[in-house]
Amino acid sequence: MKSVFTRLFIIGTVFIAGCEGALVPLSDANDVPIDERLLGEWMALDDEQEASIITIWAFNDTEYYMEWKEEDEDEEAAADTMRIRAFSTELKDYMFTNIRCINCEEDETEWFFYRYAFEGDDRLAVQGIRNKHYRDAMSEMTRSKDVRKYVRAHLNDEDFMEEDIAYFERIK
Repeated sequence: MKSVFTRLFIIGTVFIAGCEGALVPLSDANDVPIDERLLGEWMALDDEQEASIITIWAFNDTEYYMEWKEEDEDEEAAADTMRIRAFSTELKDYMFTNIRCINCEEDETEWFFYRYAFEGDDRLAVQGIRNKHYRDAMSEMTRSKDVRKYVRAHLNDEDFMEEDIAYFERIK
């Protein structure tokens, strides 16, 4: 059985297989400064107690560099570590991260969005936007302000966000 974390990232990072994300991010990368609380190493456990690790560094004053991998990957598989560019956007009192794979094929560089919130200092809740909303609307938008307007308009729709929430515990 796949973990919430794995399902969340598979849904959001299917761009590796060429599926559609957004052509543009929710905002400019310079809009929101780095949130120091995000920096560090985070772990999510799946239903079988297998760990997924995400490590987040400050790339500059407003952007993050992230790496995502399974804890039990062998050295050969480590080359498949997902490397991600990310930055935050604030919408209606919610924080979103804009992510884009930076070690994927050149034509697989769509943007994906996740809402996140802290539950204390060492617990992070992450929730994706449902895939059908990407396919139906955001995948053809060419201006960030249009994507933002769409997300803002649908944030309170019952089926806009994924039902499952991935929880990460800080480990470093």
